[in-house]
Amino acid sequence: MVETLLSLSLLLFVVMGLLQLALLAATRHVVNYAAFAGARASLYGQAGQGIAAARDVTNILGYATRAPTFNADRSAFRVQYPTPFALPIFNQGQREVVVVGEAPVFTQPALRGGDNGE
Repeated sequence: MVETLLSLSLLLFVVMGLLQLALLAATRHVVNYAAFAGARASLYGQAGQGIAAARDVTNILGYATRAPTFNADRSAFRVQYPTPFALPIFNQGQREVVVVGEAPVFTQPALRGGDNGE
C-alpha cells in the first residue's frame, strides 16, 4: 500500500506537470496569434483596431489580458497575458507568469527593377 501511494503520487506529479506545460504552450500559441492579429489590424487600419483585435483573440482564454501596446519605435505589436494557472517557480521573483507575444509591424518597400516591371 505504501509503495502504491508513493508511485501514484509521483505519477500524479508528472502528469500535472505535463498538463501545466501543455496549458502554457497553448496559451503561448494564442498570445502569439493575438499579437499577429493586432499587428495586421493596426497595419491596415488604426491602432485602436489592432488593440481590439488582440483583445478579441485573447478573450478565447477567458482571463483579462494586459493592454496590448506597440514598442517604443512602433516596430512591433506586443501582447502580454498573465496566466491564472501557472506556478511562478522560475519567474525571477515575480508573483505571476506572463506570456508575451510580439509581431512586427512594417511593410516591405516596393522593389525596383527586375521582374517588377520597372
